[in-house]
Amino acid sequence: MMNNPKIKSALIGGGVFGVIAALPYIEMLNMLCCALFVGGGVLAVYFYLKEQTAPLGSPYGDGALIGMMAGVIGGIVTTFVGAVLMALGLAPDWADTAAVLAELESLGVEIPGVAGEATTQEHVEEAILGMELVMNIVMFGIFATIGGLVGMAIFHKKDESAE
Repeated sequence: MMNNPKIKSALIGGGVFGVIAALPYIEMLNMLCCALFVGGGVLAVYFYLKEQTAPLGSPYGDGALIGMMAGVIGGIVTTFVGAVLMALGLAPDWADTAAVLAELESLGVEIPGVAGEATTQEHVEEAILGMELVMNIVMFGIFATIGGLVGMAIFHKKDESAE
């Protein structure tokens, strides 16, 4: 499996930018057009093209695929590194979510789904972690796919004979 250059590149790009995106305060760079998410896709394509010797049949399709794979990996890594940092007290903790839910319910707001059924702080945090995982995979996946396309446009050597 690790002989596949697309997967290897996606693991590197998604892993590196997944860890960076989970770090407190550095994660704020995502406010600049999701820069860390896009960067994961660009880095993955860079490493993929660095190993390529044969011409690519569909370079932009490959770039999008590599970026998307890096995004999924980055979303997973970001979520779990963030949860570990939070558990160690090195990252800001979620607000007292059980108290917030109780306050909302006292105001007459109906809390649907898993969060509404969670009665303890631990259950609420598990529900939030699950939602954060899904959101990170989707967001990182979308923007890293764009990053893969951008990386391919930047780093792909155009065929000189076609001109």
